[in-house]
Amino acid sequence: MKLVIKNEDLEFATQAVHRLVNAQSSLPILSNLLIKAEGERIIITASDLESSVRCNVPAQADEKFSFTVPATTFTSLVKELPDGDITLEVVEDKVTVCSASMRYQLATLDPIDFPAWPEFEPQATIEIQQPVLKKAFESVVFAIPTRDPRKVLLGAYLDIDELSFKCVGTDGKKLGFMQAEVEAHTGDAQINAIVPHKIMSEVMGALKDSGTCQILIGERQLAFNLGSVVYVTNKLDGAYPNYNRVIPQEFEKTLAMNKSQLSNTIRQAAIIAEAKNNSVKFRFADGELHIEANTYDVGSYAGSLPIEYDGEDFEMVFNHRFVSEVLRVIGAEDVQLKANKSVSPAVFQGAGDDSTLFVIMPIKLADLADGAQDE
Repeated sequence: MKLVIKNEDLEFATQAVHRLVNAQSSLPILSNLLIKAEGERIIITASDLESSVRCNVPAQADEKFSFTVPATTFTSLVKELPDGDITLEVVEDKVTVCSASMRYQLATLDPIDFPAWPEFEPQATIEIQQPVLKKAFESVVFAIPTRDPRKVLLGAYLDIDELSFKCVGTDGKKLGFMQAEVEAHTGDAQINAIVPHKIMSEVMGALKDSGTCQILIGERQLAFNLGSVVYVTNKLDGAYPNYNRVIPQEFEKTLAMNKSQLSNTIRQAAIIAEAKNNSVKFRFADGELHIEANTYDVGSYAGSLPIEYDGEDFEMVFNHRFVSEVLRVIGAEDVQLKANKSVSPAVFQGAGDDSTLFVIMPIKLADLADGAQDE
């Protein structure tokens, strides 16, 4: 059983799937990649039982056959192979990987033990531009916690109707949101799903600057079809919080400022900011934003930058890490801050981008007072 493949195709496929492998799994087969040879192509698959990914690339095989390879070792050696044709030959429980100048031999496991590819009946299918989906995921991933007893928050919420696609991520203190139009929609007119953080990160890394992605949503699973690469994952179960109740719809104050200037000033203040809440104070005045930080046994900081604002003076206190995370995601050179009361949720947006917004909960002064007493 033998196949021949271009190294660039083999490297593309292994890079597309290997990150999903759980090398610490108690099931040895899950630390392997499944390779299926099907005439003029091969399909390489990885799975962690919750999610699966497969990639098909051109190849020439003398027959149809399947085998497995240790994922980490195989991915590493493929990077070392020279350009040109690579031969993979399977004899009993060994696979030999050959190029013109080198030869590897690897042990394999029985492919029959590898998890079957998950098949499901989609209730709805949408098509969306890959760069749009990538921007949506990048706009929310920073707000998704890595640990939280509320399991529904450990992923991105997709809220879809016939015309629009909404993507939300939150940990209860900060929120990312993006809305976009879909290219096509079939099946249920309204549907939603919570995408686990891990598979969202994998899809985000595979999305390109052109082309479309199909999102297929079933009762318990969903898939992302990027053409040569397909991801399938179990949905996170549970009811996602009503994000519309968190996002303010009207604002008493709207301010505009340069993103780089704001980012630099926050970075300077962060050096002095107290560690418990990472708090920095924003004091808004006519045409100027004053940013202050103070730690009892370290010192204080005061800086300022010009802003477009001519309303009444007011103050808000933010976790500087949350603001910095938001600013890193915003692509525009200028940013708008929209607010109501000092303790009400504030919205950050890139200038000229109404499709994306970021909500940050301010720190209450009472919380700062409690922190000072703890110190």
